[in-house]
Amino acid sequence: IVTVGVRHCFFWSFSSKGLTKKRASSGKYGIVNLFCTVFSMGTSKPQIAAGTKGGSIIIYDVESRKPVRAAKGLHKGACFAIAALPGGCYATGGKDGFVRCIDSKLKEKWSLRFSAKVRSIFLTPDKSALAIGTSNGEIYAIPVTGSKTPPKPLITGHFDGELWGLDLQNREFITAGEDDLVCRWSVEQHRPSKFKTNVGYGSASRASQRKGRRPVIGASTSSKFPEARCARAVAYSPPSTGHVAIGRNDGSVMVFNSKNLEPAVKDPVDLNTLGKSHRRQAKGQAVGLTWIETMEYSPCGNFLAVGTHGMVVCLLDVNKGYQVVGTLKKSNAPITNLDWSKNSKHIRINDKAYELLFYDIDHKSPNKSKQNPHATALRDIEWATNNCVLTWGTEGVFDPDMDGSDINAVDVNFRMGLVVSGDDHGNVNLMRYPVLEEDNKRHRYGGHSSHVTRVRFTPDGTRVISCGGYDKAIVQWKVVGATPAPVESVEAKSPSVDPKPKPKPASASEKKHTGGMTRAAFSNLDDEGVAAFFRSVQGQYKFKDATIDAIVDEEFDGESLLSLSEDDLIKILKKGGRVKRVMKALSELA
Repeated sequence: IVTVGVRHCFFWSFSSKGLTKKRASSGKYGIVNLFCTVFSMGTSKPQIAAGTKGGSIIIYDVESRKPVRAAKGLHKGACFAIAALPGGCYATGGKDGFVRCIDSKLKEKWSLRFSAKVRSIFLTPDKSALAIGTSNGEIYAIPVTGSKTPPKPLITGHFDGELWGLDLQNREFITAGEDDLVCRWSVEQHRPSKFKTNVGYGSASRASQRKGRRPVIGASTSSKFPEARCARAVAYSPPSTGHVAIGRNDGSVMVFNSKNLEPAVKDPVDLNTLGKSHRRQAKGQAVGLTWIETMEYSPCGNFLAVGTHGMVVCLLDVNKGYQVVGTLKKSNAPITNLDWSKNSKHIRINDKAYELLFYDIDHKSPNKSKQNPHATALRDIEWATNNCVLTWGTEGVFDPDMDGSDINAVDVNFRMGLVVSGDDHGNVNLMRYPVLEEDNKRHRYGGHSSHVTRVRFTPDGTRVISCGGYDKAIVQWKVVGATPAPVESVEAKSPSVDPKPKPKPASASEKKHTGGMTRAAFSNLDDEGVAAFFRSVQGQYKFKDATIDAIVDEEFDGESLLSLSEDDLIKILKKGGRVKRVMKALSELA
């Protein structure tokens, strides 16, 4: 065994005591930094070849551990990769983007230049071709005899910063990373069907253009690209719209055509001035980029909800060119996940303060959309997705030793009764839905070398797509042996709630009365049914919101409310008022 590194070259051998090591002699070439090594193939004596930081190749004799010859200056910059070829030949790859083939006398036979640094070279088992990996996430295959021009890459992937953006539609999915790259992938072919660079089209947001001594607070990333070319959120619109939205690290949203990935909206939508952190900018403190971590289109296709690290959710009107028509501001921490209800009338969000908040969306006047503080009122709402980590149906996805930040993403397949999660330890976890206990049985799968940032089921539930953060890997998993389960696509109900039977539908003769509700049916309503009834007739009786809130706060079921006298109602509704109108509504029940 031979290991190389910074001023390091050791030869290891097995003995009765285990492994023993001996340092290689520096010889006339001195002590150098070595980046790669390989055992020679087809030489009379066992030798190794090692690539140096300076771009040279040094040949060492294994028995004496001494350098015997060298090919100097093969690359401008470091030699990152080397492969042994038959007959004592070598193929090397360097920082300069060249792959060079040298013969047994260390003379160049051919060379080929690629568009990025060559980081890996591998000789195929049949010794007919070389697999070349580059620093921009591309893999090529070329014959060992060389090629005049680089072939098309076998695969293209993400290569810089972290990978967070993922969304699916039909049999394809799309990813957006911090490498100025958006890729649309085919589930069947396991390769991109379309990719686009220059995701930073248009002008950068004002926050990312600010100059001066004040630090810019944005997404923590290792990417070399500016914020306007980095993205951590992506969302498909419903097919009828045909758009893909990208949330950038500079706090702006771009919109592309989903088919050709060309811009569908002329300029990015800058959301920085809408975030709460914008107040600090106005006071002369640090410039805070309200970078975007989550975004979802409403099922009706009219709105795009964008969750920012400015602690607000922005509602963009698709039909008005993605104009901001409303903001939801009840969070006190950056928004991490959000879901729409199937009827597009509600949104739920998670934030970094580990809150689960609900909002009612006013389609006629989106700027009047407001928080719904009564979570139980939305208990039976059907949600289009379950991407929020903190929900009643996924409260058991955390291991006992985890905190709230260890699970980055979840997704639920309601039809099959399965939930998948991605954690900070590189694991993809599969569990039955709902997950209500921490010790819930799960299958844990490793495939990522970094934190898992996103997990999604394909629409048919047969595959799971996961994305890794620093490893920037996209892994496609097959769901094996899963039996479809009749699980209702609603939020799991709290075990402590014992709902009463639903009322029987009213007869035709009864429908002339209040909302078609009979007194017998009303008496069978639970507290949520009572709240829903009063909201349904709010316009007819001109109830104040405070009146309904007061009834909801008391959690009256139908039978209890009907048994109350007018004096009792006056005491309960003293803040809400409108007692006579409540009594009128109850008296008009059939």
